[in-house]
Amino acid sequence: MSSRRPPTTPVFYKQDDEAVQQMQSHMADTPPSHPSIALFKEGEFVHYIARFQMEGQDVETVAADLRTLIDAHCE
Repeated sequence: MSSRRPPTTPVFYKQDDEAVQQMQSHMADTPPSHPSIALFKEGEFVHYIARFQMEGQDVETVAADLRTLIDAHCE
């Protein structure tokens, strides 16, 4: 597992419309989902986890999936 933690910027639907619109502009082909997690590397969109992919999963499984993605994309 990577010892570096990537910088994060949370964007909350219905809380900051401008931030949501800006984020969605980087993910034009990705349908909105609430909640969801998007991973960007050096300003480029690299992966998206939609609500349906998290539903039915326990928090440890979702966290492990995120660690795997971060390790794969954030050296």
